[in-house]
Amino acid sequence: MTGPPRLTQVNLIVGDLAASIRFYRQIGWAVREAGGGHAVAELPEGIRVELDTAEFAAVWDSGSHGDTGGSTVLGLSTYTRDAVDGPVRSPCRAGPPRPPATI
Repeated sequence: MTGPPRLTQVNLIVGDLAASIRFYRQIGWAVREAGGGHAVAELPEGIRVELDTAEFAAVWDSGSHGDTGGSTVLGLSTYTRDAVDGPVRSPCRAGPPRPPATI
């Protein structure tokens, strides 16, 4: 099986984990509290939405910006390990989007 990378996980870095859990439960998601500043919702489409405090995110994200919250990480999966290099290499070489130059 081949194809483009599939979205499988979204990590939302939140400023108030308890309020975020309440919000997503109110829209009908089954959110499981995993402890330590982390909660997980498994959506029917196979996508995991993970809610993390900034403190917990700093454990796994070396680029964390501290306790500001509001960051997002997307997890992509490919069908084979070799399929990772092609789709990822070009965007990584290009670098992050840059704002337009002002004149």
